[in-house]
Amino acid sequence: MAPSSPTFAKRMDPRNVAVFLITLALAAALCYNVLERTPAARDYRAPNRFRVRLNINTGAGPASVVDVEGGEERVRAAVAAALSIDEGAEQRPGSQPAGQTAQQQQAQQQEEEQQRGKQQAPRQQQQQQQLLAADRQGSRQSGVEAAKLPPPPAKSDEQRFAEFAEAVGKCLDGTAFECLTRQADMDPGPGQFRFPHFMVVGFQKCATTSLFHHLADHPRINEPDIKEPEFFTNACEFNAMRCKVSQQRDYMEKILRFKEAAASNFTTASFEGSTHYVLESRWLAGQLRDLFPWLKIVVSMREPISQAIAMVFHNLDKGRNPRCYENNRVFQCIHDDLDVEARYSRSLLPWLAKFPREQLHVIQYENITADPHMVPALREIKSFLGVNPKLPYDELGLYNYRHQRKHTQGWRMTREEYLKLVDKARRNAQEVVDIVRQHGFADPAAWLKNWEDAWQENLEENCEPGMQGTCMIQVT
Repeated sequence: MAPSSPTFAKRMDPRNVAVFLITLALAAALCYNVLERTPAARDYRAPNRFRVRLNINTGAGPASVVDVEGGEERVRAAVAAALSIDEGAEQRPGSQPAGQTAQQQQAQQQEEEQQRGKQQAPRQQQQQQQLLAADRQGSRQSGVEAAKLPPPPAKSDEQRFAEFAEAVGKCLDGTAFECLTRQADMDPGPGQFRFPHFMVVGFQKCATTSLFHHLADHPRINEPDIKEPEFFTNACEFNAMRCKVSQQRDYMEKILRFKEAAASNFTTASFEGSTHYVLESRWLAGQLRDLFPWLKIVVSMREPISQAIAMVFHNLDKGRNPRCYENNRVFQCIHDDLDVEARYSRSLLPWLAKFPREQLHVIQYENITADPHMVPALREIKSFLGVNPKLPYDELGLYNYRHQRKHTQGWRMTREEYLKLVDKARRNAQEVVDIVRQHGFADPAAWLKNWEDAWQENLEENCEPGMQGTCMIQVT
């Protein structure tokens, strides 16, 4: 097929079609203007004025809208400017005069596109500015209208109390944990607690059992059926989000005493005391935060060497003989444990990373187990939990301290070995003291002094002179 002639290409060029359509529109407008000059229409619109609104898409760029009113020359000029058309020009985009190569045509089209972009840019910028100004004006008006709206009426204490009790009371028969999580968006009434209210998460051998029984005796706290169910580390296979709904309901009812809490309209607090939770903080802290964002966390820490010795005895008492325990000497076991469980800061930091500071309470074993600090320390715990700090009584009571009753003579090692342990324990202690100071949990100097005094007392009273002298170490 022979190539199209230049004349045919010019006739089919989209811009020529656009010019034809515009001319046709102007002709129609002129005819309309003649009709308007009749007596019947003379009073309706002033003569010699045109109004043209065209949506033009030439195929060579974005569509243009022309909306102009005025005389004939004004309309022609406005339309020509919108299209960037020079009606006297012989060349049109899309045409290819004789002798012009395709490459030259492409270069010419690119140049013309750039010229149109330069001409349209100021108009587009002006339109954008007008739109932004309109948006700002609308935003100001919306803000004024919103400010005029009255706030929703506040719910009475009675309404909040009843609505909270009703909503949470349905969770056992509903979606269990998913239902409980929604408490975060509710406002309990006076004297009500979210469910569950708190957890004592560790550390082991740091008076957590004694503290558990003391708190369970409080009239505003429900006593769990089991002190350490380890639900989230056992039943849920190390994933709190993986627990079956049936398991969740058992935990709520049998461990956290859901029915008792519901019967009191949730004016009694529910808790549990699994001490393995603190050791699994790297994954568990975040999951508990997601499930129960309001949860309060209690953590107890003991002089590190004493805690490690108590754990060795605990394992021996349960018939578990650690490989590190040889010839009735505990040194190697303690030396190893001071880099693991008794390195408290590593387990404590994830809780601080996931929970707000006001939802954590850190206590020192030596303060809650002996005078003169026992009474104020216990009352601080109960005040933190939002219950009467004077109840049930001001004494802790000791539970699960067989390691002290059965080993009154102490734990054998050399002075040299004990000094090595003290070096590690002091490192651990300094890490804890830094956390205590940073977050304002207690007096850091007093905290460190309690543990330094314990080490010094063993060296002075329970160790023979010389690096190979025998020590019978007493725990705090």
